[in-house]
Amino acid sequence: MTSTHLALALLGLGVVGQAMLLGANAFEAVVDVPNWRDPEGLRSYRGFLRRRNAGHFYRVVSPATIVLLVVALIVDWRGMSARDLLVGAALAASIAAEVFTVAYFFPRNRRLFFQEDAPPGPDERALVDQWGRANLVRIAVMVTGVACSATALTNVI
Repeated sequence: MTSTHLALALLGLGVVGQAMLLGANAFEAVVDVPNWRDPEGLRSYRGFLRRRNAGHFYRVVSPATIVLLVVALIVDWRGMSARDLLVGAALAASIAAEVFTVAYFFPRNRRLFFQEDAPPGPDERALVDQWGRANLVRIAVMVTGVACSATALTNVI
């Protein structure tokens, strides 16, 4: 297997990881956020997530995806070729989404989902609305990353 083949295999796995993350975020936008807007829905969600939550998925898939993209870029580096630039852009989008998730979403998740004793109130409703709007921004960043990595994968340059 040549370094190019290895890089393409790693990039392919990176695309899959990015697509999984994008799909999870889209699911949250379409299914979870509307349910969280109802106090009973938020209370039910809190009770449902006692052992595992979406954060467990993101904490595994996102770093693994970033590592795959970094290694793919290193293995097949050609000095700023079109594919290098696309993979670099995909990597930048993945890192940006991860930083945004850790800095913005994780603190809000603690307030929204892990305070079983406190009944959901107007503050949580506003927080859910902010969370939902910010998730759309994160989805846009992720779509950009998937588009870049998929283009790099399909256009063997």
